[in-house]
Amino acid sequence: MVRARFIENFGPVEFTIGYGCSGGTEAGHPIADEYPGILDGLVMGCSFPEVVAAMVNNITDADIFNNYLQNRKTVTRTDAQIEAATGYPTVTTLTTIGAPNAIRVKAQGGTCNAIIPKSDQYDAKMNPTGIRCDLYDHLVNVFGRDPKTGFARRPLDNVGVQYGLEALNMGAISKQQFLDLNQNIGGYDNDGNYVTTRTVGDIVAIDAAYDNGRITYGGLGLKHTPIIDYRGYVDQPENGNEVHSRFHSFSMRQRLVDANRNFDNQVMLVENGQPAPVGNGLFSDTSPILSHALTQMDEWLTNLITDPSNASVYTGATTCNQLYPAFSTPRMVAGEPLENNVLKCRLKPINLHEYKVAFTTGEVAQLKKIFPDGVCDYTVLGVDQSPTDGTWQFF
Repeated sequence: MVRARFIENFGPVEFTIGYGCSGGTEAGHPIADEYPGILDGLVMGCSFPEVVAAMVNNITDADIFNNYLQNRKTVTRTDAQIEAATGYPTVTTLTTIGAPNAIRVKAQGGTCNAIIPKSDQYDAKMNPTGIRCDLYDHLVNVFGRDPKTGFARRPLDNVGVQYGLEALNMGAISKQQFLDLNQNIGGYDNDGNYVTTRTVGDIVAIDAAYDNGRITYGGLGLKHTPIIDYRGYVDQPENGNEVHSRFHSFSMRQRLVDANRNFDNQVMLVENGQPAPVGNGLFSDTSPILSHALTQMDEWLTNLITDPSNASVYTGATTCNQLYPAFSTPRMVAGEPLENNVLKCRLKPINLHEYKVAFTTGEVAQLKKIFPDGVCDYTVLGVDQSPTDGTWQFF
């Protein structure tokens, strides 16, 4: 509508470029993929592929992991062991990106826009028919309603996720720490409260998320859309913006490779994201790199150059990675691929040969009790995981 109104008032345009940071990228990527022709190019800063998987899986895992640590203080762990099990650069990353952001999935005790009176907001006991201000009820037209509760269906799931698996196999955490973590990490109930059991995703919601493009596919309109991924680096040193982790840029790149066999249409720019005078902040016009990105996108769209390389650089020994290393997440440490787009994994039987430690008979019994239905099999697509069901979806 904005583009059409502009053309009506000012005449034809050469290009329409999507330009934004954080939430702007959570809109820009899926819009360019699912509604081709609206955005001709993207300048995406502090980027995420989208909200529903890329952002939510990370912030909720951080939140329940931190809740586990607070409630299992009798289990001895070093900072290095916590970092190995989470994939994060520091132990404080858990609190930086966890609770302050995971509140978005919490209908109970969540945060509503100030325009909604407290008396109208949901409370399970005091106002069970009130307005639920969580992500899923906001997207109820996509996910649908659970007929039993009337609330939005939720695709959030962590059944079978083996938290700390890579750290265990690397010898960075002990068998006891691995087993205790997975036995007690728990999940959320339908209101976003902590529970001792794992979170079970609604299959109808999961299917809708993939079919309707709430998980950015990358092989529709985005396949032909030039992307400049700019990042003011904030993974290190410790600061309040770590939710904008660099690995998200590589997740989007890997999705492009999966869908199109290359990432010819994505270029990454990265620099120090600390506030002035050390850096130029997260996404600021004071950065000459960002300021020139718009001009460079205009030139790119004009010339449509081709990059023949498709080599992975996520953790390679590149100059950028030495200056600004990309870290991981609890779920990626558990084995999820770099794409970070599995809402609910398919399960497989426990295979003791896949662990680089030897479990005792008692530990095997404990492991099977923790995962009675099996563990995540990330060598196959997740439950109902599929490309977006065509362009121009409507709800």
